Amino acid sequence: DGQINLGDAIYLANYYLKGGPPPPWPESGDVDCNGKIELEDVMYIARYYLRGGPPPCLMEE
Repeated sequence: DGQINLGDAIYLANYYLKGGPPPPWPESGDVDCNGKIELEDVMYIARYYLRGGPPPCLMEE
């Protein structure tokens, strides 16, 4: 939906940790733009949403 929230972190965690469905666009799950979806992406979203951390790299473009 174009908005980052905790639901996105939960979705990625479910995908990464439990084999849930992948993000509709794989690049949308790689929020730190290191070329892979991993647990750090989940934490990145949480830091952005809860602590005002840096925005996901795709939002900076």
